[in-house]
Amino acid sequence: MRRSILFAILATCVASSAVLADGHDGDERPPMLILSPPEGADKPEGVEMTGDPREDFRTIRRVFFDMMDTDGDNQLSRDELRDWVHPPKMPGMDGDDGMHHEGGMDGDMGEHVRRLEEELRELHRERRMEHRERMREHREHVQEEMRHLREEQQRIAEHLREMQEEARRIEEEAQKMEEMGDEEMHEE
Repeated sequence: MRRSILFAILATCVASSAVLADGHDGDERPPMLILSPPEGADKPEGVEMTGDPREDFRTIRRVFFDMMDTDGDNQLSRDELRDWVHPPKMPGMDGDDGMHHEGGMDGDMGEHVRRLEEELRELHRERRMEHRERMREHREHVQEEMRHLREEQQRIAEHLREMQEEARRIEEEAQKMEEMGDEEMHEE
């Protein structure tokens, strides 16, 4: 899955921007280049993402470099960069708003991205269903606990009524005994 995520990142054109001129005005967009693998580029193997954005960026940068450095001399030549570097599509040019849209990529790369997007939608759907199921189970558990608590409350209320009845009966008996004792004292 992590390899797929990495390739999705590679496939969706990582934008690399750099300020090239001194005196760049902050109100203008900085010059940009798009780095994307050429059609038919081999997918990287054994790449693990850590979840740390800084470390993952370093990993992606290293993977890009290794993929671009076709002759393995640890230097990028103009020929090696030629198929990778593209000018960015600017918003407003040819009706393009600069955002990625469905169907915006051609060939195997675009199909791979579409598959990854579908996998992601499916994963989200599965997670939502799992969450709903856990919430339903939790709700049922809470309802069962409430039912037990109500039953216990009824038992306690019944026990309290029985104790009050017993206390009333004992008080009546005590009062009768006291009255009997008073009658015996008057007879003597």
